[in-house]
Amino acid sequence: MKSVKHSMLLFFFLFNSSKAFSDINGNWGGWGLWNYRGSGTNCFDVSFQFKESPQELKRISGKLNCYYITMAEEPLNLVKNGQNLIREGVVVGTFDENKYEWLEQYSSEVQIKVTLRRSGVHLEYGEDWFEKNTRILYEIKAHLKTEKSNF
Repeated sequence: MKSVKHSMLLFFFLFNSSKAFSDINGNWGGWGLWNYRGSGTNCFDVSFQFKESPQELKRISGKLNCYYITMAEEPLNLVKNGQNLIREGVVVGTFDENKYEWLEQYSSEVQIKVTLRRSGVHLEYGEDWFEKNTRILYEIKAHLKTEKSNF
């Protein structure tokens, strides 16, 4: 009886641990909004592909098609260490069970703060582009759902 309980407990732990990494894997699609200094445009086609494991998070691809602008996201590999996200040996962000947040360097003057919040089959994606003086240049928000969902 004791070994059955241990086996069930081990199965429960492994199932729930792997589930924490499975929700972000795959293709995500939806719509969004791109704001530039108070003016915005709708993004009618937003898609991302992510791959996650216990050791890393990868952005395989991403694209935003908006009425006035189109943007392709570069592939990105982030290593997980504790709750830190590391790129090229430098801590660039953090993560927990439902949220990822990291900084990407666009140029010597501009950084991008990327935020992912997941809830089941939904993913809220955000980018805040800001200058060194912390003035926000662009705000991108997207509402995505996994292709695995039926709604």
